Amino acid sequence: RWLPALFWSSWYAWRVKPEVIVVSHVVPIGLIARWLWRVTGIPYVVITHGMDVALVRDGGGRKYAQALSVLRDAWLITANSLVTQKIVESFGIDSGKIFFLPPSPCFSDEEVLRAHAERSATRRKYRMGEEFFILTVCRLVERKNVIMIVEAVQALKEQGVLIKLCIVGDGLEKIRLQSLIVQYRLEDHVCCTGAVTRDELVRLYGACDIFVLTPKQ
Repeated sequence: RWLPALFWSSWYAWRVKPEVIVVSHVVPIGLIARWLWRVTGIPYVVITHGMDVALVRDGGGRKYAQALSVLRDAWLITANSLVTQKIVESFGIDSGKIFFLPPSPCFSDEEVLRAHAERSATRRKYRMGEEFFILTVCRLVERKNVIMIVEAVQALKEQGVLIKLCIVGDGLEKIRLQSLIVQYRLEDHVCCTGAVTRDELVRLYGACDIFVLTPKQ
């Protein structure tokens, strides 16, 4: 699949002549950006993710060498977590070249204002009341470690803290999470919505007191 990417990236670079090229994977897409930089002089930025760079680092061999060359010659590297930044630094990359850019939702001002206006109604819809409202949004897979959040809610509940958790997303861990919720008797404290529309997601972000992610990588 990288051959079409090479063709269209090259076509775009020569036709549009962008000031910078941004890629979201180190290998193989980063190799294309590096080749274009060597041929055209257009600098490139690499957006790194934990699993992306961790798998390459731990795998060693040819892919490690390729990733090292891509990261070394990049004009700028962004890391979506401090853990990811540490992994990138383990390649011998200067920390001054890495920009920590945590992921965040991209909503318009209009959407944010509407969500704020509907905050009370959204909290009533999800039976949040005056409880502290935690929101997590992710694919429900093991490495996202949502179980840790559910266990934290259980611990806080035992301490008498008024708390509610809303889990948005689908995945292989959903059934396991639902079983854990029943086991801990957290049905009144945790809800799993599955996938929701963009409008509903904006409302949930506007209604929550805190957003939490606890990935292992």
